[in-house]
Amino acid sequence: MQAQKTSSKSTKNIGDIKNRKDGVAVYVNRDLRSKLIDGLLTALLLLLLTIVVVFFVAPINRQFGYPGLLVYTLILLALSAYTLDRSLNTRLPETTRAWYGLIGGMLAWNVAVFSSRMALSDLLSDAYLLIFILLTLIVITLWHRVFPISVKFFSQALLLSWLCQYLQSKAVIMDQFLKSLTGSFNWVSYLAILGVMGTLFWLFFYSDRRIKRMWGALWIWFFLAMLVYVTHGGAI
Repeated sequence: MQAQKTSSKSTKNIGDIKNRKDGVAVYVNRDLRSKLIDGLLTALLLLLLTIVVVFFVAPINRQFGYPGLLVYTLILLALSAYTLDRSLNTRLPETTRAWYGLIGGMLAWNVAVFSSRMALSDLLSDAYLLIFILLTLIVITLWHRVFPISVKFFSQALLLSWLCQYLQSKAVIMDQFLKSLTGSFNWVSYLAILGVMGTLFWLFFYSDRRIKRMWGALWIWFFLAMLVYVTHGGAI
């Protein structure tokens, strides 16, 4: 009788250990998949979106001129407003709302850029610097008390889009003080590479929630976009 009880307890312990190991394996696989999808894949998709949106500008401008560019900008404006509206829908999962916020913020920046081109003004000039500083201060003030998570992603994507192109436009001036290292790679390029590596390290070893990994994806996109801007002369 005692032997049967001991055998039963041993079998139960073995089963518990096996279930525990299976649970850990499932958690590790799910965690790694989240890091790849919510982090790395999201960053690459954001970079692809940036390239695709800008890619159509030149052919539309050649084929249809100012009216075509105006219609294209209005379409982007409508999409930006739609994604912002969807991002505020609290019935959607938090990560989905964050996705809508990211897309809306990037589209909003492109609307601002294309509008300034049609007005023959340079949105990246120092004349607009104070406006974006003011916008940044407003975002910082409202960040914790007012903004839901989706609007945080929207505003962050908008501001980082501006910062990315602004740094690229000023890289040539800064190179007069910090000379380029080799070829098309300058100090901004190496800074962007370090930024990507540092964010990836944080993503895979320290991030513990899906929404945090999406923040990491935004920063990976920022550094990758800055690298492409600098090394390819504003190809995106």
